[in-house]
Amino acid sequence: MSTADSGKPLTDDYWSQARRPLAALLFLLPLLTLYELGVMYFAETSHSVVRNGADSWMRGWLVSAGLLYPWLLPVAIVVLLGGWHLWERHPWRCSLETMGGMFAESLLFAMALVVMGQLMHLGFEKSPLAALCTASVTLPGSGSAALAVGYVGAGIYEEVMFRLGLLPACLLGMKAWLPRQAAICMAVALTSLGFAGAHYIEPAAGASCTTMLTATAERISSAPPLWFGFAFRAVAGGMFAVLFLWRGFGVTVGCHALYDLLVGVVMRP
Repeated sequence: MSTADSGKPLTDDYWSQARRPLAALLFLLPLLTLYELGVMYFAETSHSVVRNGADSWMRGWLVSAGLLYPWLLPVAIVVLLGGWHLWERHPWRCSLETMGGMFAESLLFAMALVVMGQLMHLGFEKSPLAALCTASVTLPGSGSAALAVGYVGAGIYEEVMFRLGLLPACLLGMKAWLPRQAAICMAVALTSLGFAGAHYIEPAAGASCTTMLTATAERISSAPPLWFGFAFRAVAGGMFAVLFLWRGFGVTVGCHALYDLLVGVVMRP
């Protein structure tokens, strides 16, 4: 067993491998490829826009920064995960058994989230099962294939935006003035509320970020039919955040994508 310069032992069992950025990258690549090819296919054949909202937002930010290459965002994800693995100096190996285990974990947690949603639903007014879906993809009249592509994109890009990007940044800021455990709890809570609220943002031309957030908060608070969806998405966001910190990025993406596929496609009325 090798050791890092810090003296911490580097174990190589499944539970350690599955948490590593390399495992996340290898697990993510098929999903990322499926999503990007699916987006191009439906854009060319049916002129359907199946890009996930978080994907569109991040691409818009890149365009605003003068970065106009459409392939830049997926490449940046690959480079980020590869660079993260290199920085932490983990072994460059990952078994097929680890990939299978990550899929099984993802499916298990996705099914647990479905059950959690149904239990929460008992405390709210009856709503369609599809309302439980955390994906911010609206594809009226779309077939199952287009929906599946959109939901895979939600699992990838919402997790990149909120768990891989916002959660560590929020945690870093909280650690500056809170004890570690309190900082983790606060970061998880804030990013989960942000994740839930993002599903209700209605972008307005020329509106500032503060204006849109204020309008979103007012919209949710004044519309009781939205409360269940917001509460469930906040809980789901908390679960994804805990999974990210506990089981790594790969299982988190897998759980999110499989949950959306289960509820948005497999269990779709």
